[in-house]
Amino acid sequence: MMANAATLKPGDAVKPDAIGAATFIKGEAPKAWEDGKVYIIECWATWCGPCVAAIPHVNELYTTYKDKGLRVIGMNVWEEEKAAVDEFVKKKGDGMSYPVAFVGKEGAFEKEWLTPAGVDGIPHAFVVKNGKLLFMTHPASIEKETIEGLLAGGDKEAEVIKGFEKEASEADAEAEAAEKKEAEAKERLGSFMDDLQGFADKEDHAGALVYVQKTLKENTKLIVDDKQQLTLITGMIYAKLGKEVEAMSAFEAAKKLAPDSELGQQIEDIKADVKEQIAEEKAAKEEEAKEPKEKEAEEK
Repeated sequence: MMANAATLKPGDAVKPDAIGAATFIKGEAPKAWEDGKVYIIECWATWCGPCVAAIPHVNELYTTYKDKGLRVIGMNVWEEEKAAVDEFVKKKGDGMSYPVAFVGKEGAFEKEWLTPAGVDGIPHAFVVKNGKLLFMTHPASIEKETIEGLLAGGDKEAEVIKGFEKEASEADAEAEAAEKKEAEAKERLGSFMDDLQGFADKEDHAGALVYVQKTLKENTKLIVDDKQQLTLITGMIYAKLGKEVEAMSAFEAAKKLAPDSELGQQIEDIKADVKEQIAEEKAAKEEEAKEPKEKEAEEK
């Protein structure tokens, strides 16, 4: 995952010095790039589920192509404690057979690779050959055909790089479209969220309900996504008011607006959570109401 502001880009020359500055848990750092070899610099952390899930794939690539020119270095980044990484790597054993280094936080690798490349999420793989950064991607996107093409060089290497350039371009376009969509939503809704927060701060749930319903009724520029979000908020407010039937009805209405959207697919889980919350609050109130009666009975 990458942020927008990047000064290290595919095609740039890179040095292995910052990799060597890390603490190697397993294997050794490259003193220099070997000509013709392909390097996968795989960034991961023990707390990162997708990183851990990608390790078997990366290890398979390494064991398959290490004798043909593939080099893999697992750079553990953004971790607090080296001990946790030591234990993880030890348990993995041959399941993580490539060299692994501990970077920690704000190490040389972060300053010279991650930050300049605009990386703000992992897993993330840098692919290097002959001292040049070829491309960056999710490690799961690197297939055997990818490695074979890069090792072959020439037209096959160029074809692989072109494919990843297209992937990066499409990802950038998606990110730009998402930012534009968010900006347009803010423009459509104006200061709605700020106003709604004001009601929340005062715990004026009834006032918030009237305000949301009025916004839904009067704002004709709302797109389906906005309507779904506001209808969901209506349900949450009803839940705050303890009106379970009305809350569930609002949730159903929100789901029907766009059942296949990301939010639409989450609504069933939201309904279950709200039902549980309302039940707990009801039980707490009933328990609270019992206490004076029990105390009175004890006194008698």
